[in-house]
Amino acid sequence: MDVSVCICTYRRAFVLNTITSILAQVGLDKIRLEIVVCDDDPELSAQALIEKAAADSPISIQYLSSGASNVSVARNSCLMEAKGRFVAFVDDDETCEPDWLSQLMLAQSKFGADVVKGFVRGRYPTDTPLWIRAGDPFTRDCGPTGTRIETMGTGNVLFNRCFAINNGIRFDLQKGPGGGEDTDFFLRMNECGARMIACREAIVNEVVPDDRVTQEYIRRRFCHFGRMHGSGGVAHRLRAQTAWSFLKAVARISLLWPFMLKVIERSPEFFQRTYFRGFSNFWYNIGILKGMTFGRGSRRHS
Repeated sequence: MDVSVCICTYRRAFVLNTITSILAQVGLDKIRLEIVVCDDDPELSAQALIEKAAADSPISIQYLSSGASNVSVARNSCLMEAKGRFVAFVDDDETCEPDWLSQLMLAQSKFGADVVKGFVRGRYPTDTPLWIRAGDPFTRDCGPTGTRIETMGTGNVLFNRCFAINNGIRFDLQKGPGGGEDTDFFLRMNECGARMIACREAIVNEVVPDDRVTQEYIRRRFCHFGRMHGSGGVAHRLRAQTAWSFLKAVARISLLWPFMLKVIERSPEFFQRTYFRGFSNFWYNIGILKGMTFGRGSRRHS
């Protein structure tokens, strides 16, 4: 097997759309492909859906169950059960453009990469507030194809499975419930010498639901990111460095507090984007302080 496309799913029927987009890939005549889906729901809610899709599929679709409500367990299950030389992870709220996988493979071959990170394009509901649409938080672009990068998430990534296995790299089970397990995984790939690049032509679309384009969700999202950063930093910094990071976060919060005032929806796009950056950075730094003080915390599988 050349490529195992892996999807971890948790109570999201949209995963069938993800699978359909993978089955519609073009330019893969010489590439042997399988799909591996791991259900992280203890109630195995995806089992019937995936088994029906597998029965109708022209390629192998393997259903796994972790039932752990811990995404690291699900990711490791995919990693160990995959038969491909390369593993490609996509999320269960994403659909892949028809040339997605061929572009990842082309970039891997051209640059001799161990890890290739694709482009994630946010697809927003029609009634998304202007300031969130201007900030575009669900689009993730790591730069032009060939750009070297040091870490990433698992939504739209291809990597050499043997590199990870041979270096003993797995997704950290302790980070699974709280998030950040994918960032940690690729940081360790980088530390082991993996060549990691971006590929802007390999595109997936993340379909953003209505409940994620609210001020409250953006607040929680960036506070969580900051909390992961803060809790991870404490473990690796000297006491003086930690104190300096704490003071910097306090200073940024002091400067950014005006962005808690509601933006005027009729403002020009530039001001909408500026407001988004100020608002998200305020809560990111709040999260850093929480992480440094109280630790990582936890969140539901997203």
